[in-house]
Amino acid sequence: MEISTPATQSFGGSITMDYDFNRLVSRLMPNSSGMDLYDIQYTYGYKGDGRNGAGRVVKVEQGQTFKIDDLRYDELGHSAEAVVSIDVPMQGGRMFTTRKFYDSFGRILQAGYPDGDKVDYQLHQWNANTFNFSSPYRFNGKELDPETGLAYYGARYA
Repeated sequence: MEISTPATQSFGGSITMDYDFNRLVSRLMPNSSGMDLYDIQYTYGYKGDGRNGAGRVVKVEQGQTFKIDDLRYDELGHSAEAVVSIDVPMQGGRMFTTRKFYDSFGRILQAGYPDGDKVDYQLHQWNANTFNFSSPYRFNGKELDPETGLAYYGARYA
């Protein structure tokens, strides 16, 4: 598939996208040999690949070896680990790893970043009042009884 716009035509070509069935495999910029910085290759996982990547993108290569993202997934298909390798000109290669942990409902519990920082996420009760305001009315428009602390629904309190 080729995309041609006035901007790509000014570079003498079009953006070429290759697909394997309905999965994007590569994107090549105008007049590219496949090794340019903005060219991207996608690799998809398969059953038993050790990354839980069946049908998911497990590797993204940009500019051949300029930037490579290796991805791993948890049992529910969430991105659990991303290892990013960057070839910095005149500095050499750099590698960064980010890890994420989820609960069985898919909610993030913790994220670990390349500098060693870990962020723990707190889960709140669904019915917890996380807002602080002084209005006697709740979101449903019912008035809060100051004696009982409950909302009055006409025939009952809740």
